[in-house]
Amino acid sequence: MDGPSPAFDDDRPVLVIGFGNLLRGDDGVGPRVAEAVAGWNLSGVVALAVHQLLPELAESLSHARFVIFADADVGPPGGSVIVSPLAPRWSLHAIAHVSDPPVLLALAQALYGRCPPAILLRIPVRDVNVGCSLSPLAETGARQALHRIALHLAEQGVVVRPDMLSPARSRTGPHAGRPPELPEGLREQDVLQ
Repeated sequence: MDGPSPAFDDDRPVLVIGFGNLLRGDDGVGPRVAEAVAGWNLSGVVALAVHQLLPELAESLSHARFVIFADADVGPPGGSVIVSPLAPRWSLHAIAHVSDPPVLLALAQALYGRCPPAILLRIPVRDVNVGCSLSPLAETGARQALHRIALHLAEQGVVVRPDMLSPARSRTGPHAGRPPELPEGLREQDVLQ
């Protein structure tokens, strides 16, 4: 089979995989985005923050109905998050350390007979030198990525809070994953209906 498998049952989770090196400044934006998504505690969503894509992730992909990869992109300064649809693709150097989402999708198809639809969020970054903080460009890109993820989750039937759909309210950093304070008089159960 050359492309993604047909749509899966709704009980399969949406998988969010953020990958990159947390010790290389902006390169850690992918895992930070995944950690923020994990902090949302959404039913039907599994978020993984990983240093690199390894063959072992193929099994998790095979069980997902949709996969969102998030990674740093050292591109033109001042750019926006780029969303690219992915299709499985083999590479000759791929088996030991899978660093390419299409190769990981191909591996899931070959080993487990399933390849979910997937996208890659390329988050604009500037500084991938040794360090643990994100540049303002990467912080802005992370907020944009979280907004895009929330939109894709909603398209997949995941119930998201309205604050997740606002790019300005999506966060990374020490408060990531904690829901923002709701306006006075508004209860969480009112928002989730």
